[in-house]
Amino acid sequence: MSEIRRYLLGQLDAAEREAVEARLFGDAEFLELVEAEEEELIDQYVAGRLTAEERQAWESYRAARPDLVRREPFARALRQRQRRGVTWWRWVAAVAALVVLGWFWMQPPRETILAVTLTAGTLRGSENAQVVRIGAAVTALAVDFGNREAVRWQLRAVDGGPVAAGELRDGVARLPRLAPGDYVATVADAKGEELADYVFRVVTVD
Repeated sequence: MSEIRRYLLGQLDAAEREAVEARLFGDAEFLELVEAEEEELIDQYVAGRLTAEERQAWESYRAARPDLVRREPFARALRQRQRRGVTWWRWVAAVAALVVLGWFWMQPPRETILAVTLTAGTLRGSENAQVVRIGAAVTALAVDFGNREAVRWQLRAVDGGPVAAGELRDGVARLPRLAPGDYVATVADAKGEELADYVFRVVTVD
């Protein structure tokens, strides 16, 4: 089993996980390999080819990544088309479903974006950690780190859970809706040098 797959399924020890996260933060090609492995796991998940342990681990990973969940209808439609013995009309129906799904996918999403400003330097485990309250209608976050030298961000759960990473625009990151929990965000400059950590807690409100 590849290191990336083991990482996505939470099967690495702390040292191995930190090494992978360091590469995710500064290696764009490695990030592409991770995204490719995510696609493979999506295909295996919808096909029912994961073991019970792998399925449980993948569901924990995807819980914090709504964008992965949105890819699953495509994987199911493709699998339906590729089944052996499918008749021509079922094949046409599968293609039509893909077209419709593609059309919906291309439409601008109706989003409710929550603007959040984080403060660097909060101690981990502190009861005074910054709290981000997410309402039921919120679909995405616009997180302002207040650091205009930063060009990349990395996010992970305090307990060592799944990681997301991306580019910053004027110090602001676009994040999907996050599951409740404690998170650590790290920002870095163009040279990959870490500039600051931000520890915060996500809670949901009605």
